[in-house]
Amino acid sequence: MDIATITGFILAVSMVLFGMGFDFNTFIDATSIFIVVGGATGLTIMSFPLSDVVNSPRYLWYCVVPPKPGVDRDKVISDLEKEYSILKGLKNT
Repeated sequence: MDIATITGFILAVSMVLFGMGFDFNTFIDATSIFIVVGGATGLTIMSFPLSDVVNSPRYLWYCVVPPKPGVDRDKVISDLEKEYSILKGLKNT
């Protein structure tokens, strides 16, 4: 994991907490959470083949932990290209 990932994560979380005024109850609403998370998950599953959606966490893991040296390079590139197309499709919807 590189320093930019760690720094970006810490910055993002701290800015969200700062924006909330450190009062979590103001921003927690179960109905809204279900609508946003459920809707996004449902649309993602509808938009892409199920095998790509199921393997998505593995593709995203490459952003945090680089593949081991013994892994087939072509397979890793193929996995990353699939994830890129999924994310690009989500951005355009």
